[in-house]
Amino acid sequence: MSERIDSGWVGRLSLHYRPDGRGGTTALDRHEGPLRVLQRLYPEGPAVCHHVLVHPPGGVAGGDRLHIDLRMEPGTHALVTTPGATRFYRSAGAPALQAAELRLQGDARLEWLPLESIAYDGCVADNQVRFHLDDDARMIGWDVLALGLPAAGAAFEHLAGTEARFRAIGQNSSDVLTLVDRTGVVTYQSSAVSRVFALPAVGLVGRPILEWVCPEDRDLFRDALDRCTSGSQCRIECRLMQSDGSYRYAETSITDLLDDPAVEAVVLNTHDVTDRRRLEDELRERALTDELTGLPNRVLFLERTNHALAPRGASPVVCFLDLDDFKAVNDAHGHGAGDRLLRSIGTRIAEAVRPGDTVARFGGDEFAILLEQTDLADAVLVVERLLEAIRLPVDLGDAEAVIHASIGIAQSAGQHAQTDLLLAEADAAMYAAKARGSNCYEVFRPEMRVAAESRSRVRMDLDLALVQEEFWLHYQPIVDLRTEQRLGVEALIRWVHPERGLLNPADFIDHAEMSGQIGPIGEWALRTACHATARLSPEVYTSVNISARQLRLPGLTEVVAQALDASGLPAERLVLEITETATVSDMTGAIARLEELKALGLMIALDDFGTGYSPLTHLRSFPVDILKIDRSFVRDVVHSEEDRAIVRGVIDIAHHLGLRTVAEGIEEPHQLEIMRDLGCDAGQGYLWTRPVALEALEAGAAS
Repeated sequence: MSERIDSGWVGRLSLHYRPDGRGGTTALDRHEGPLRVLQRLYPEGPAVCHHVLVHPPGGVAGGDRLHIDLRMEPGTHALVTTPGATRFYRSAGAPALQAAELRLQGDARLEWLPLESIAYDGCVADNQVRFHLDDDARMIGWDVLALGLPAAGAAFEHLAGTEARFRAIGQNSSDVLTLVDRTGVVTYQSSAVSRVFALPAVGLVGRPILEWVCPEDRDLFRDALDRCTSGSQCRIECRLMQSDGSYRYAETSITDLLDDPAVEAVVLNTHDVTDRRRLEDELRERALTDELTGLPNRVLFLERTNHALAPRGASPVVCFLDLDDFKAVNDAHGHGAGDRLLRSIGTRIAEAVRPGDTVARFGGDEFAILLEQTDLADAVLVVERLLEAIRLPVDLGDAEAVIHASIGIAQSAGQHAQTDLLLAEADAAMYAAKARGSNCYEVFRPEMRVAAESRSRVRMDLDLALVQEEFWLHYQPIVDLRTEQRLGVEALIRWVHPERGLLNPADFIDHAEMSGQIGPIGEWALRTACHATARLSPEVYTSVNISARQLRLPGLTEVVAQALDASGLPAERLVLEITETATVSDMTGAIARLEELKALGLMIALDDFGTGYSPLTHLRSFPVDILKIDRSFVRDVVHSEEDRAIVRGVIDIAHHLGLRTVAEGIEEPHQLEIMRDLGCDAGQGYLWTRPVALEALEAGAAS
């Protein structure tokens, strides 16, 4: 019952399919092929392997029995393992027929069964037939190994243990492992796919991998497969299908191991990133939307204006709108009434413009409108409708208010290469309208450049402020949320203007950024903060803000090094805070400069996180140590489950990346409790103290 092929003994296997004991036999087809595992075990001689692929009629359902007959040569052994039992067979002196009866468990179904028969030239061989099942008892793989008789027992135990460990890792991993051949057909699928994407592993084997990919992403996925040359690796993010037909976002690492004789496949390592993408989308929406009115904010408005100016010959119109005497409403009825008025006015403006126009709130009582594909005459008609809508009474709850607006209009005539210039002209026209009186508009004219002159005066005042020492630094403590011990202090600049009084950064930093004066002002703040806080407790660090323009200035690293050296403040006690938006325009350059600063031994904090819209994946690239959660999220965690979920997600991601988290703007004990429960490390805000002079802060701590 045996035959000699290439000097090797080849045993024969036959399979009988007996559903419920009723009988029935399936013929076997055979073809020759290599078995690399055997070749690695016995590299000094040839191996002969016969592959058998069996198709039971109609498949095999759970509870059915499979009967395998092993026809073995004299002196050989066979080890048959199944999910329920392991049997070891030894042949007699003559060719023997040994039977192994396998029973499928539960609701498992076997559509096909591959087997191998192997012998090795020059030694007695033991045949091991193994069937690999997933968590649902469905077969996902098989193998047959031939071992020399002296090593059979120990080797079988080692292989079985290795296989069990590999299968346990694959089944419990959060990543999904897939192997595809040169044509993109799945040859192996780990059972984790059923847990992550609710798809059966067996159902994917033998089918093109692109069937699993969202149709809109297939070209992208196909290009990624093509880009992976031999031995290379690339990464792609796309949508993959679930069993119900819906899609989840996944990140797939693709490694081409087709030329590796141990694998001969393209290896796909996939993990679900849907939650991360959802969080990114929520953060981006918040970063581009005014929180109070739900309208686009300044960032999104600038994006759309840049886009509108891009086509040759385009002449969009920008309108700048400022409410008249809005401060009087706040003073008379309170800030809550002022917020209701702003929401109402924002809705009216959005309803008065044409479909496709953009209405944005720039902050305070300022709104901007972008009118595309229009001429100046039509733009004036839109503005007149706006003034009519705005002056209608607004219900504030306990009272009604009538408010008016001043609007400036500026049209690009083709010579405006920059959005900022068009906005400046609309702003100048708005101030001209306000000078005329309430409830009117003006179209920009060249003589309206008074606004530019006003900015020039501010620049002159800023220059004098440095010389006349009109800048002060106030400090706010950063507190450990668990122990409420002080971890550090943040230095915050103030301008004691001789005519306008005490000014916060929001009143002058933008002017300093635009004029370039932020360099010397920022250097003064850094040197002063390092010198003043060097005498604080060695456990307390000093946090200093670095603006976007400062980060781009050459020589920043030398300025910081000199400030540390002159003050005696150890580098590890200095934290430089940068905003998320400071890195967006030139991410590669920003990362390089941050790494130079980090080389000094200091720490980097990403400030106001969530107000920009860089993807969360960029956090892996930034050399930062601390993530500061913007006060807009902290303010609403008490009442908003959505904000609470976003903050929890940000904290979890930060901790996963090894970053510490600081919550800004904690003002109430309940906010403190929630941030502490969410796992935030530290916080700062009015709950402890407003920013004050360092002497006052130290005196308060002592008392």
